[in-house]
Amino acid sequence: MKLREIETPISTLSGIGPAKARLFANLGIYTIADLLSYYPKDWDDRTQPVPLSQFRERRVHTIATVTGHSWFGYGKMKTLKISIADSTGRGELVAFNRPFLEKSLPVGSIIAVTGQFSLRYNQLQSSSFEAEKIAEGGSLQDWKDKPVPGSQVLPIYGLTAGLSNGHLRQAIKRALQEYGRGIEDELPPEVMEKRGLMGKARAIAVMHQPRQLSDLVEARRSLIYEELYHFQLAIGGRALLHKGRLPGPAAQGTAAGAGASGIPGGCLWPGTGGGLFGKPFPTTRKAFGRPPLPADTGAEALHHRHESRPGPLRKEPLQG
Repeated sequence: MKLREIETPISTLSGIGPAKARLFANLGIYTIADLLSYYPKDWDDRTQPVPLSQFRERRVHTIATVTGHSWFGYGKMKTLKISIADSTGRGELVAFNRPFLEKSLPVGSIIAVTGQFSLRYNQLQSSSFEAEKIAEGGSLQDWKDKPVPGSQVLPIYGLTAGLSNGHLRQAIKRALQEYGRGIEDELPPEVMEKRGLMGKARAIAVMHQPRQLSDLVEARRSLIYEELYHFQLAIGGRALLHKGRLPGPAAQGTAAGAGASGIPGGCLWPGTGGGLFGKPFPTTRKAFGRPPLPADTGAEALHHRHESRPGPLRKEPLQG
């Protein structure tokens, strides 16, 4: 079954009732197809440990020990501060509105912590962090050669009030388990083999659950190529309907190329309101660039659809 044909409501997934389904609807997600094509806007790479001493370079992702608790402020403004230390330095976790962490992260415990740290009041602090107790006590040396728990690439999605990244990840995980393997490719096999493209089911799974950032390059390239292929197919079909002939090579070059990458700026990506290269996420574009696609993508799509050579270019605009 093609992805767009999976019209099963997302409310059929466990954990999504009527109230939660309404929240997903705020993102334009109504069906399983909508959910699986709601691609991340960015990815958080936690595959490598980042100690406290490297806080300026990246988000910290390390194993630390809790060395103390303290409180500041008064009344309802009273806030917990958790002192931690790893093998490279010390830091403070400022737990706004999270007083329960005093019990869940007791002094002496070993924790896995991930967060954005900065120097404040001559202390290395983070108020935006995730922390999990992994041992009641012990020495950091016992964890020296072990990976930090939660070391993976996490997708980051566009959100709405009431929905977190955790909600989306869980829903998409269930959808992939139930429907992912049945998704069919939408390009001719010979095109996929010639271009070295990833299968549709695998590409979607990699976009939502990559093992490492490098896997995303081929997945995005394959999905971009498919989008461009069908975009050009629609252009050719419209020209054939209105003029009785296909656009010539020059027209194909124009349609296929809105820049050196050969990606039309108007192609749509379901769920995000823009094409793959029209997405307003500079971090993603900076990290992965624009994967090069052949300039003859449009010609290839039209050839497989009509099995004929394109005719000469006609300059008059399309009617309708």
